[in-house]
Amino acid sequence: MTHPFHPNDIELNGIRLIEASAGTGKTFAISQLYIRLLVEEKINLEKILVVTYTNAATSELRDRIRSKLRETLKVLQEKGGGDFLETLPDKDFYSALLDKVDTVDAGKRIGEALKSFDLAAIYSIHGFCKRILTEYAFQCGVQFDRDILEDTAPLVEEVVNDFWVKRVYDEEQLFVQFLRDQKINTQALTRLAKKIWAKPEVDILPELAEPPEMPDPEARAKAFRQCQELWSKANKDIRTLLLDSNTPLSRGKYREAWLENWFLELDNFFEPEISASIELPHRFEKFTPAELEDGMKKTSRDAGKTPPSHPFFNACEDLEKKNEELRAVLKARVLELKYELAAEFRQEGEFSRRMKKYGLMGFDDMLRDLDSALKGDGGERLAETICDLFKAALIDEFQDTDPIQYRIFNKIQDTGKLPVFFIGDPKQAIYSFRNADIYAYLEAKKDAEDQVYSLPINWRSDPRLVDAINTLFGSIDDPFNIEDISYQEILPAPGRDNELIIGTEIASGINLVHFNHEEE
Repeated sequence: MTHPFHPNDIELNGIRLIEASAGTGKTFAISQLYIRLLVEEKINLEKILVVTYTNAATSELRDRIRSKLRETLKVLQEKGGGDFLETLPDKDFYSALLDKVDTVDAGKRIGEALKSFDLAAIYSIHGFCKRILTEYAFQCGVQFDRDILEDTAPLVEEVVNDFWVKRVYDEEQLFVQFLRDQKINTQALTRLAKKIWAKPEVDILPELAEPPEMPDPEARAKAFRQCQELWSKANKDIRTLLLDSNTPLSRGKYREAWLENWFLELDNFFEPEISASIELPHRFEKFTPAELEDGMKKTSRDAGKTPPSHPFFNACEDLEKKNEELRAVLKARVLELKYELAAEFRQEGEFSRRMKKYGLMGFDDMLRDLDSALKGDGGERLAETICDLFKAALIDEFQDTDPIQYRIFNKIQDTGKLPVFFIGDPKQAIYSFRNADIYAYLEAKKDAEDQVYSLPINWRSDPRLVDAINTLFGSIDDPFNIEDISYQEILPAPGRDNELIIGTEIASGINLVHFNHEEE
């Protein structure tokens, strides 16, 4: 169950998950919780861990929290808020806070926090990991002198290029031709390698299986030559046969313009001077007897007519069959190739070995090394050390997390029973921005049990847009096709006007445009 977020009512213990849609004041809520931890729980500034994703977001969060501290100090100094309190959008938050704390003591704590704000533990996720790995390298079991490699792309390319030379250069021509047809080259494998390195724990699908037995390549070559010869001798007859105005074929499935394009592709495919590609032309199956039968007009079929017939069509069927048998084996071998590449970029693979050999560490290595340390023999002691450093944690942009990040913070929370607040938008996690993993988010939601909250008001958008989005996503029970992610209706900001004007009219909240698309 999801509860509305009220900054004064949420308890400052355990795991709390705060779901925040865009424009609902996520950073505002983090600042309010930070103030409460500082003055209600009396946790010193350097022991309140705040983690977000990027360096830019870290800088912004530092500025916003510092600004909130100054604002809070002014409220406390006026001993009850005075006129200044009435000007603040979260005056209710401050009114409740003033009822719970000693204003003199709270003001002193805020003042000291401002003076020592450079000690605030506000980090990017990688900055946090770097601090722990650097200060506690021995406990973490990592090298002391590894340099940070900000851009791993050149080293990824180096490993992929070496893999390609070692693995592909001695392959037979048939397999090399298939790789070329599939546009599998070092550039494509580099893109794949980067994805594997970014998410080393994900399962690879489809699973690797024993490849089927290799058919005789000459059988496919013979079928190709037969088709090639028939097309060379009779392509004019075949064109006439299929373009005949009295054809029993449906022009919805065999349009003349489409046929002309398909004929041109066959001309290129069967060109004697060009070596045959393993891949058949687009819509090659349209020239097989089964497809011609399926493509007949209903009236022609009812009248007992038969589809166009020619030896070329039977030859196409034979080539398609033998081609698929050969492709099945070659596709299995490509899958083997990709699995072998994946092994080079998994834990302790060639990429990791070279990073260590060169004394380098990437941003993702920081996460993996800390995760490994927390899972290792000294993991419990390391977690206790971290819990001595920090007494509370606020994890911003939590929708961008992955299983490794969540394991780190869950281990720390479980060891020290710290108050940990995860703040993010699960709807964004669906799209895997920054390698986010929606299932890591759902695991956090499960661990939070009933302590899930939602920020209810969109302070940024026009009311018409807010209402339109509510209508669009709130009209069905499962709009995101994931059972544990529901759409929480958002309210427009009180008193907010619709400011977007087109011409002289207030713009609609959202316009839906439908495009008809007919597949060739």
